[in-house]
Amino acid sequence: MAKQYDKALTPYQRILNSPHVQQGVKDDLTAMYLQLDPVTLMSELKVLQNNLMTFAWNINGSAKTEHHADKRAEPNQSHTAPTESEVLDYFRFEKPKDKRSLPRTWRTRKDPFEHAWDDIKFKLQLEPHCTAPEIIEWLSVRYPGQHDMGQVRTLQRRISALRLRDHTYQAKLTQLMQTE
Repeated sequence: MAKQYDKALTPYQRILNSPHVQQGVKDDLTAMYLQLDPVTLMSELKVLQNNLMTFAWNINGSAKTEHHADKRAEPNQSHTAPTESEVLDYFRFEKPKDKRSLPRTWRTRKDPFEHAWDDIKFKLQLEPHCTAPEIIEWLSVRYPGQHDMGQVRTLQRRISALRLRDHTYQAKLTQLMQTE
């Protein structure tokens, strides 16, 4: 059995075709529909969108907003069609990104602990409470001239990521053991 689709209609047209809506309501909606001015609606929409974006990107909501144009103030005003750039101003397809808040996914230099990482992991397994400065001192004896105290923060980040990964792995194993 093939699907059959109705003719595409707007919500207004569907209400007018509906037998469940009273004729008085349909007449009121028709009167409202005939008074709508798409250009005025578009200008009001632009003002409201600008107000929303102003509040969304302003700290503490202290932004001043524009007031929308009252369509009754100038009933005989002639409207011109908006230019392409004005139309694009109405709709924002992507919100601007604050690049400072995005996580950094690239390396700025070669990992100084790449050659010794297996030794560091082994030391952390043997001495789990060992700190990064202690490991740097141990590495400077084991690999003379390759490591100094200026690399402590880098090592702290690596150890923190390792411990977090190991903790997550242990939590998953514990959860699996408890479900059996």
